[in-house]
Parts: sequence; C-alpha cells; structure tokens
Amino acid sequence: ALLLALNTGMARKDLCGSGRHMLRRRDGKRRIVYARSKTGVEADLPLLPELEDALKHIPIDQHYFLPKEGSQEPYVVESFGNWFRDKCVQAGVPGSIHGLRKAGAARLALAGATENEIAAFLAHTDTSQASTYTKAANRSKLADSGFARLKNLSNSSELLDSEKE
Repeated sequence: ALLLALNTGMARKDLCGSGRHMLRRRDGKRRIVYARSKTGVEADLPLLPELEDALKHIPIDQHYFLPKEGSQEPYVVESFGNWFRDKCVQAGVPGSIHGLRKAGAARLALAGATENEIAAFLAHTDTSQASTYTKAANRSKLADSGFARLKNLSNSSELLDSEKE
C-alpha cells in the first residue's frame, strides 16, 4: 500500500480499485494507467522498479492489488484509510494515504519536476495544487544557492556545538 500510494499518487478511492487491469506496456516499459475517480483525469505513469518489484509478489489470480484482508473484494474507501492508519500505528510511524500522495508530489518537486509534471502525477485538472510543491522545493533550492555565495563565512563557534569532543 505504501509503495503504491507513494509511487502513483493515487487517492484512497483509486487505490481501493487498483489492480492488474491498470497495468500496460508501452515502448517495452511497464506503466500504470487509470482515470482518477474524483476528476476523471487520466494518469499514465511509469512503473518504478521498487513498485514493480512489490507488485510481482501479488498472486496472479488476485484482481485487486489491495483487497480486504482475507478477501478478494476491494476495501470501502473509509475502511481502507482506517486499515492503513492502523498499520502505521502498529509500525510506530505517522502516516496516512493522503500524506503519501503529498509526499510523492513533494519528492517530484524536490527532484526538479515542473508543475505540469506534478499535476500529471496527481491526475489534477490544473497546476494550482502542484505549484504548492514546486514553490516549497524552489525555496529550499534558492536558500542553498544563496548560501553557497557566502563562501568566506564560517560557522566554527564552539558555543553552537551541542556535543563535546
């Protein structure tokens, strides 16, 4: 569930219905293709190696990638969100499906993706939400490049160190 949400940006509703019917091959590469249920916008995404490896472990006769435990039926959206949150609590980590969707978009922005590329990942109709991620990523990069210009400054004060040598 974690890899599927992080690497596809699917919303909970789309994850519940995700399965082998979404897999395609184009130019010799595997892809995952679906229409986002909320917007109807098609997402046509490359299948990253880490996700492809995880999907190889799903039995070939299992229609859905994430069926209800002990079933071949898809989760109801709210139940799926609760199931994922419970798994995060058991693992001792914070998390939500929506948070993974946002993390996937932020990861693309930090890698230099454009607003249009992020909107395609999220299957959004426009780039307004995608701009949130690129602005945050650009602020960090701009701060780094700005500080790189301060070549002669030093931060060697021992008063700032929290550890003693």
